[in-house]
Amino acid sequence: MIDVRSSSQFICQNLEFVKIDSKKINIVAKKIAGNKYAMPKQGEAMPFKGRNFSESAMWCFLVDALNFCFWPAAGKEKWQVKTLSEKWKGGYFGLIEALKTGIKKNRNWLNPEFLSLVRLKDVVRLLEGRGELQLLAERKTAINELGRGLKNENSAMKIIKDSDYDVIRFVDSVINAFPSFKDETKFQGRIVGFYKRAQILAMDLNLILSQHGIVPFNNINELTAFADYKLPQLFRDEEIFIYNHELENKIDSLELLEKDSREEIEIRGATIFAVELLVEALSRLGANLSSTVLDNILWTEAKARPDMKMHHLTKTIYY
Repeated sequence: MIDVRSSSQFICQNLEFVKIDSKKINIVAKKIAGNKYAMPKQGEAMPFKGRNFSESAMWCFLVDALNFCFWPAAGKEKWQVKTLSEKWKGGYFGLIEALKTGIKKNRNWLNPEFLSLVRLKDVVRLLEGRGELQLLAERKTAINELGRGLKNENSAMKIIKDSDYDVIRFVDSVINAFPSFKDETKFQGRIVGFYKRAQILAMDLNLILSQHGIVPFNNINELTAFADYKLPQLFRDEEIFIYNHELENKIDSLELLEKDSREEIEIRGATIFAVELLVEALSRLGANLSSTVLDNILWTEAKARPDMKMHHLTKTIYY
């Protein structure tokens, strides 16, 4: 596993399209320390408890194998699913609802052998709703890969146990066992790593397995922020991020940024680095938050701001 903090620092030493305003970092830190940001609701992100800890672990693996690309293609309606309470939800929370419904109908969705043999039509049925969800074939591939990998490793819990409670060893095992989690790219001749979904998987496992009295990782705070869409969108809104005119115009005109393009890599690297700067600024204010806890606060605040300028668009399985 490539060190994510070192990757983000290297990227931010070579920025061309993105600028980080350190003065705005301090302003936002004061807002967070003063409870001016929306706070995450307890348990909202993972409202599931399996019949045993093995089922709960499988739930986390399945969720995070599919946790990517929820924005619609140009001219298409945003994907949403109907919840068990007859409400419509989209994005990550729509995925949660779709999986809850699917597992209620067929608990084989928590069985590695079943996952390894899932067909595209099964995935379409599982994620059926209104609007369009992109990358369905890639989601089917990720599910099959997950099933095969978990069969080879015997179980989700075995991967956790083999990490010896070390979250970095766990992430390293995940990205080696499941290629769709291997979130790496090349920048300025150097391989850099982000591992957004693998890191979220570790955090989710820590959260949901605690319901069974299990805390799988004793160094969870070593994880970084999760580089996706919502945090850079919020950083732009707060003027922590200043994009050059070329990048700004691309994002505002909904032009796709290619995966592994310089602009896309800079946005993701700067996102992780800006969160680290915020952690330091908050610490100086007497508020000691980990990068992952802060990420959750920032993501929640971003979701609470419907009128922000558009986030960047990159069609990818990695976030």
